[in-house]
Amino acid sequence: MITASNWQRELSEGITHTGELLEALGLPGTTVADRGALNFPLRVPRSFVARMRRGDPADPLLRQVLPVPAERSTAPGYTLDPLGETLLKPLEQTSTPNQPPDAPCPGKIVRPHEEPFVMVGSSRAS
Repeated sequence: MITASNWQRELSEGITHTGELLEALGLPGTTVADRGALNFPLRVPRSFVARMRRGDPADPLLRQVLPVPAERSTAPGYTLDPLGETLLKPLEQTSTPNQPPDAPCPGKIVRPHEEPFVMVGSSRAS
């Protein structure tokens, strides 16, 4: 068991190469792991490897640390920016929270259906 006193040693003595991990579990490297992942750096404590089922490429513990080809596939409709945030321009340094960067009056916060709120300082009380 990894304790507070020996976790660093456990981690430093762990398996650091995909090939070594597959060999420890008796699995053929080219059929289980992504070929590009054979050089993928990892660090798996041997006590964690001991909990994995030998010879089982579908072991859930192994799947947590072993890069597989399915991880490189892209799902239909997937995008790196689902909220479209890359299209937004960043706020200027002079703007305050909830204030659009093109606001006519610095410090003025416009809330929908409310009267404008003017900030005197640069922060609000919580």
